[in-house]
Amino acid sequence: MDRVKELLSNTEWQQMALEWSLKVVIALAIFVVGRWVAKKVTGTMRTVMTARELEVTLIAFLGNLVYA
Repeated sequence: MDRVKELLSNTEWQQMALEWSLKVVIALAIFVVGRWVAKKVTGTMRTVMTARELEVTLIAFLGNLVYA
């Protein structure tokens, strides 16, 4: 039990956990923003291609290609 208390109170472990959690939060934020941008670009591209009356299959294929 004393060993567990010692490990939990170790400031080195807390510092490392803080650094890693910050990196994870930043990575998640970048992922969410990137996904949002990809959706916007794909939506705009599909709208433009639909307005130009391209083939539906081509619109779907290129939309999936851009989003991926």
